Amino acid sequence: EMLLKGAVNMFELLFAERVDYSSSYWQQLKDHKQLFMSEKVILQYIGFVKTHKKLIEGGKHSGTPRERKLFYQVFHKLLSLESFVKGGPPVVQCENEDREFILRVRNGPLEGELSKEKLHEEAEQRLQKVREHFLSREKRFKEFGDYRFLQTWLLHIRGIVLKEPLKMATPPLTSEDIDI
Repeated sequence: EMLLKGAVNMFELLFAERVDYSSSYWQQLKDHKQLFMSEKVILQYIGFVKTHKKLIEGGKHSGTPRERKLFYQVFHKLLSLESFVKGGPPVVQCENEDREFILRVRNGPLEGELSKEKLHEEAEQRLQKVREHFLSREKRFKEFGDYRFLQTWLLHIRGIVLKEPLKMATPPLTSEDIDI
């Protein structure tokens, strides 16, 4: 259900490469992760960034480690949104300059080139650029993740064998259709 709602944390788990444990069932979902990329996911990422920016602007966490963590999370999710613009996956693990930057935001003092004002301004500019791209694009993702696939997968892992296709408004899938 959280995947269909575009939950940022669940969506990123599908793309995580370094995990301590993964079951064969989870691997089946990971093998079909692109089925969950949707407009809903994009809206959830944008909402995540906006919510965290509001928490920063509210000042409740000003000068605390929580404030740095909020900025870190904003920029981390902006990297994913910028990747979506290019047709890429979410950025689960940052690399190179991106990693250095967000770790400086997360661990260093918010001053100088990393002042709260400059970070806020940069985040706003990057978010606006992403919004403009998504509003002006010609091709959209599907609105929601693939409900049929997820429902069939859930039935399969619960040991329920489908003798006939699921009855839904969209074309039906059977266990054979999703290679489980």
